[in-house]
Amino acid sequence: MLEVQKVNPLVTLLQKIFSQLWNAGLFENIDSLRDEPLSKLTQKRSSKVSEQLQNLRLQLMQNPNHRHLQFKTSDDVLLDSMLFNEGKEKVILFVPGIGSFYEKIGDDASVISRFYTFFSTYFPNHSIFVFNNRGIGQSSGSFDLKNLPIDTISAYHYLMDTYGYDLDSILLYTHSLGGLHATIGAGFIQEKFPESSISAVNDRSLGELGTFTKAFLKDSTFGEMTAGIVDKLGINLSAKAAWESLKGQKIVIVSEHDRTIPYEKASFCKHVECGTVIHMDGSETDLDHHTRSFTPDEAKLIAATILS
Repeated sequence: MLEVQKVNPLVTLLQKIFSQLWNAGLFENIDSLRDEPLSKLTQKRSSKVSEQLQNLRLQLMQNPNHRHLQFKTSDDVLLDSMLFNEGKEKVILFVPGIGSFYEKIGDDASVISRFYTFFSTYFPNHSIFVFNNRGIGQSSGSFDLKNLPIDTISAYHYLMDTYGYDLDSILLYTHSLGGLHATIGAGFIQEKFPESSISAVNDRSLGELGTFTKAFLKDSTFGEMTAGIVDKLGINLSAKAAWESLKGQKIVIVSEHDRTIPYEKASFCKHVECGTVIHMDGSETDLDHHTRSFTPDEAKLIAATILS
């Protein structure tokens, strides 16, 4: 099992601010950050977002096939989660990116709901398991980037121990930042169960935090400095070794027009031995390729590749 990592006090402070922004819903509306002081803004919005999430959670629970669950990690953090389409022989373990809450599956305007629509349309024989990472939403603990892989490891164990899924019937599907830390967690599961084949889909993600930071800031002097700080603070996570250790089906989805993950210098497929790579269609004038829904043709291709 991955050991709990000690965190530099500066990193702790930065991650506390990061989680406050996340829980205040500001990663869905980043422009709000310019309008009011951070402390006032997060306090006001966090209360509003918490109420919204509670209402969405109750709404989702009205469906008898959705089950609200909580489970403990190996370091005693209680994670809040939901199992959708309960009772299927296979399950998608979905780990989304920044700003996501599983409750927002009930909000048709949210990014995470687009993935749920894709899953429920093309994978009707799969249950879908989603959780809020530590320090996010109703999950306990403090947001800690280096310990996020433990959340995914614990989710695997929960699905196996409580619901009886074997590892060959669990598909890890990740997006954006989720693809970085969840892949690391999957690598530990693969190491612990070498006889099993861990399968994963990495959707528009980054392979290594320092490289992404530098590329996101357009290789500027500030980008070079920030990437160096990321490395010195010990949070330069890399999913390369973990991804390449997985023995199951491995699919990477990328777009050359992704505005968030610079394709040539930071995208996942540029830094690892990928497996099957699927390129999204379109051009720079289309909607944000990092979060947009798949076109019908893309969705059919991706689903057919996964199910093949």
